[in-house]
Amino acid sequence: MHSLLRYQWLKEFRNQLSQLVAPISQNDDNAQKEYILNVFLVFLSALSILFFFSVVSLAYILGTSRNGISISTAFGMMIAFIGLLKLIKIGYRTLASWLFIGLFITPILYSIYRWGTLLPVPLVTLTLVILMTSILLGIRAAIGMALGLGSYLGLIIYAEKSNLIQVDTTWLHNPLQVNYPIELTIIFLIIVGVTWLAYGQIETSLRRARRSEAQAQRERDMLEERVEARTKQLKETQMEHMSTMVRFAEIGKLSAGFFHDMVNPLTAVSLYVNDLQQTHPSVEDLQAKINQAVLATDRLVDFTKKIRKEFSTSSEKMRMHLNTEIEQAVETVQYQANRHNVSIHIQTESDLYQSCNQLRFHRVIVNLLLNAIEACAENPKTQKREVTITLAQQTSNASIAIHDTGAGIIEGNIPYIFEPFFTTKQGEGLGLGLSIIKDIVTEELNAEISIKSTVGKGTSIIITWPLSS
Repeated sequence: MHSLLRYQWLKEFRNQLSQLVAPISQNDDNAQKEYILNVFLVFLSALSILFFFSVVSLAYILGTSRNGISISTAFGMMIAFIGLLKLIKIGYRTLASWLFIGLFITPILYSIYRWGTLLPVPLVTLTLVILMTSILLGIRAAIGMALGLGSYLGLIIYAEKSNLIQVDTTWLHNPLQVNYPIELTIIFLIIVGVTWLAYGQIETSLRRARRSEAQAQRERDMLEERVEARTKQLKETQMEHMSTMVRFAEIGKLSAGFFHDMVNPLTAVSLYVNDLQQTHPSVEDLQAKINQAVLATDRLVDFTKKIRKEFSTSSEKMRMHLNTEIEQAVETVQYQANRHNVSIHIQTESDLYQSCNQLRFHRVIVNLLLNAIEACAENPKTQKREVTITLAQQTSNASIAIHDTGAGIIEGNIPYIFEPFFTTKQGEGLGLGLSIIKDIVTEELNAEISIKSTVGKGTSIIITWPLSS
């Protein structure tokens, strides 16, 4: 029970002491100086209180005085230190620092005036004063204090040599007392204590600065990550929107061909039905016309499937016959080729099968064929306009090469041809087609895509990928 009460009392005493030395300044530098001054004043206030009660005890209880120091002097010292501590607490730290230095230096200056500049203890104490001034008031104040004290010592020496003042030097002829090294040791310990307090505050500031820097670095890293993630998300969203726009542009290019190819079977069905209404054909003729109408409707079904494929967004992968897919892609762009008098040739060495997304593969081939047709369309009518698509198989790889006889690409543009928003079509296109194609073949086939081009002779785009097991 007693130990618990003692622990609570010590804890309460520690809290009260922490409150006394705690700075009120919001500025870190001022708070450090205020903390050090508070430590000094709390320590000196405690000593002055003990000293005051010691003088009172000796004066009234024992009937003696302590070295001639009166009760009023001891009381004044106690009130001075406590008053300085109170002055700091109401926000006058700088004034309290100057008053503290003044209280500390006044008896030292008097002792030098009284006993001369050769007295060691006051000279060492002046070093302590300069150190305390630099810590409590800054380096400028310390420089001013050093210059002022040096000037004061010079004046004392000059006044002594000029016999303007009489210095008591009798102490020089007295033997050294035991208290002399004790006094120096105390001053040295005070210097060490002051240095320790200042060093401790510097270390605290450095730790705080390191923590703040680490926190700021973490926040910067998190901010950069969030900005990077958000930027990536915005780019992905933008690319999705742009890809959709490119897709609609492709569909717009192909729509005329779709409608043209749909009109022919519709016209055929209409003619066959009208002929059946106006004539009375034989059974054989009737059967033949019905078969032709069925073939025409089958063609309509095929075109409808093509249209659905172009508008589909399915991501399902399936094993597909590449030869057939290439033929269907050629049929899709055939109308565009016919409009520009471009002939398309298919070259295949063997049947190839591959597991990938059928619709995305179809988009790649159609887009590359459309680019090749547009490149050939720029040639004069007298110049050859041909597109050749070659499907080949090597030992462990397969490749698709699409070659056109167009104008070709300038060599300086080739390194940028697959970059987003890069286009060689002045005023036309968004420059996303080949970039999207590269992403698709990389994702779907783990393929590499390359380009070879010669100005005036044409361009070849080669897609190469490892065959699936």
